[in-house]
Formats: sequence, structure tokens, C-alpha cells
Amino acid sequence: MWLRVNPAIRSFILGEVERQYHPIGTMEFATRVEWMTDAWMWAMDKNSDYPTMDDMLYVAKLIEPEMNGEGFRKHGVWIGGEERMHWSQVPHQVAKLWANVQGVIPRQGKSTGQNRDIFTADDFYLEFEYIHPFGDGNGRTGKVIHNWLLGTLKAPVLVADYFGGGNP
Repeated sequence: MWLRVNPAIRSFILGEVERQYHPIGTMEFATRVEWMTDAWMWAMDKNSDYPTMDDMLYVAKLIEPEMNGEGFRKHGVWIGGEERMHWSQVPHQVAKLWANVQGVIPRQGKSTGQNRDIFTADDFYLEFEYIHPFGDGNGRTGKVIHNWLLGTLKAPVLVADYFGGGNP
């Protein structure tokens, strides 16, 4: 199946798995590329403008079957030396985020200043990453959802590097 994947999608997935610190040339890298490809192709086959919360849960499960097979994380996570939201708050916060999914404007860039009344695909992605709902694969899951909301699953775009360090 990998050879039949659009070259733009292949390149995006390879880059994303590499950005997530999985060593190139290892079985770990190849496995994560395969998992993300399966998730990406599944999302494309859904052919809907907006992913549901169930869609997001399934994408996360495809991306990291062992870590995300049971749904949301049930433990704390630390990113950049900072503890993220307590795991008990995750389901409620994700539900709040998904209540706004159909109001997402399919546009890149954060809403700022006078545009704070709009909620872009980048805003959605940043909120998703802040919640960090899964044990692993949040960045890869977030990139699938981000491109789904932008309508760019067939020609993926990378979200801006809002976190610094070259790992958006």
C-alpha cells in the first residue's frame, strides 16, 4: 500500500515521524510510518468535512495502537519540563473542544487581535496539543486532524512551529 500513497503524503508522514524523534532506519520508525499511513488513509476515506470525536479516537488508536487503544490517557504527561493537564480533565476538555469543531475556519494561522472571534484549524490544533489527550502520538494525531480540518488530507500542510525547536 505504501507505494500507492501520494508522494506528498508519503513525504509528510516520513517527516512527521522523524520530527517526533523516532530514529530513521529503525523498525520503530518503519512501524510508526505504517501506523500513521493507515490513519491518514482511513481519514481520507471518511470523506467528511469535520472529524467526530469518535474519528479522532480511532485515528489516535491507529497511530499508536498499544498506547491509545483504550482511549484517553490515564496518567500525567510532562512536555518541556512542564506538566500538562491532569488526566482526569482530559475527557471533559476534549468534549469542549469537539463541541466547537464545526465552527473551525479551514485556515492556517492563529486568530489574534480583531480576529479572536474566529477559530482556525491552527487554533484547534494548538488546543488539542495543549490538552495532550493520549499516551503517545498526540503530534501525529493532531497533524491528521489539522489537515482534515483544512481540507488538505490529499496535499498535506505542516502547522506552524508554534512550540519552537523545529517540532510543530
